[in-house]
Amino acid sequence: MATAKRIRVSPLTQTLHDLLRKALLVRDVIQPHRLEHGLHIWLYVTPARVLHFSIWRHKVRPSTAEWFTTLRHFPADVLVPSPIPEPKEFSRGPNLGLAAVWRLPRPGEAAPEAVPPREDGPEEQAA
Repeated sequence: MATAKRIRVSPLTQTLHDLLRKALLVRDVIQPHRLEHGLHIWLYVTPARVLHFSIWRHKVRPSTAEWFTTLRHFPADVLVPSPIPEPKEFSRGPNLGLAAVWRLPRPGEAAPEAVPPREDGPEEQAA
């Protein structure tokens, strides 16, 4: 009897999968997560299936290498508008980050059109 091979999923891949799943279930609510070294991830999905994604740190802007590394851990169907979205820099008080916005495809749908990025970065989460 053949033994099933276990596929190992990285913690970042699992985290992004979980955040995205929650964001698709509860629209327009920021799904925050703090990673090691003070890197924060915020994402939310609108009812129109537009994904707002950002990474940020307190007083230190994440690098573009961190941006692309993080995006590589998303499920492949999330990054439909090729190439991978270029980040826009934002500042929100002492928090410095990178953000992008793009439309998610519906199941079975062809690649959607790109969505223009917001100029002000991610919204602050209500307390």
